[in-house]
Amino acid sequence: MHGPSRTLFATIGANVRRARERKGLTQAALAERAEIALKYVQRVEYGSAGPSLDVLQRIAGALGTDVWRLCKPTRRPNPTRARGRPKKKKRAGSMITRLR
Repeated sequence: MHGPSRTLFATIGANVRRARERKGLTQAALAERAEIALKYVQRVEYGSAGPSLDVLQRIAGALGTDVWRLCKPTRRPNPTRARGRPKKKKRAGSMITRLR
């Protein structure tokens, strides 16, 4: 998976996760509501699976949103890495190191 597809899948995954968390749902609850496998929900949120239009419609329905909202890029860059975890901020050196 390269190029635009990877970016689209990452965008969809981030939007699904954000909408799911806003609704206070677990991945398992979303999977049950959308009638898809839990593992598939995890792969969609991770950005490693490109859901079909049918699956996107089921996920959107379960989240009470529209498909286009799940596909729409955010205005600010997503701070998640490919693994779906936030980037760690680099710490400045200790106070002693900075004074030297």
